[in-house]
Amino acid sequence: MTIDFCKYQIVVGAKMNNKQLLQVAVAMFVAVGLMGCASQMEIAPSVTKLEKYDYTQGVNAYNDRHFDRALDIWVEVANEGDVDAINALGMMYQSGRGVSRDVGAAARLYKKAANAGLASAQNNLAVLYEGGEGVPQDMVRAVELYRRAAAQGYTWAQYNLGRLHASGLGVEKSATIASDFFIQADESRELGKEMAVIEPDR
Repeated sequence: MTIDFCKYQIVVGAKMNNKQLLQVAVAMFVAVGLMGCASQMEIAPSVTKLEKYDYTQGVNAYNDRHFDRALDIWVEVANEGDVDAINALGMMYQSGRGVSRDVGAAARLYKKAANAGLASAQNNLAVLYEGGEGVPQDMVRAVELYRRAAAQGYTWAQYNLGRLHASGLGVEKSATIASDFFIQADESRELGKEMAVIEPDR
């Protein structure tokens, strides 16, 4: 004879009398009642999943001067391909905040993000080419990168082009062109404020 408890079948001896069967049934009912029906229990989802970082958390840590935490966050996010984080790591290596200063490493990181089309990285890399830091000095390359970033409305690139045209360094000296870029930079800066653009303090 079989008795079903919570979808489990209990086989009992065929030669048991009614009293013995009742005793077995009661014992099994109590045992299953105390343990619960495992097959009918719901398992709560795991709550041990680690927090997933994002770029903004790194910005907040950096601006609070928690450079070690910012580094950890941005390394993790950069490893997932986030170009903003890659650029931010370049900034850390250039400034020596949270890491040993290594402008060559900064240039490599900027290049990776710049090649992906990130305007801030294009500007940062242009600054290095202009000054010959971490890369050979190359004004042609610097101006090209500034122009690519400026075309995306990046404030600092527009300002830097205005500065170059005002001095005639690597480009045509022109107060008119310089003024145009300075006006663009001012407009982009105001637009950036309206859009609450997040960037690490330098």
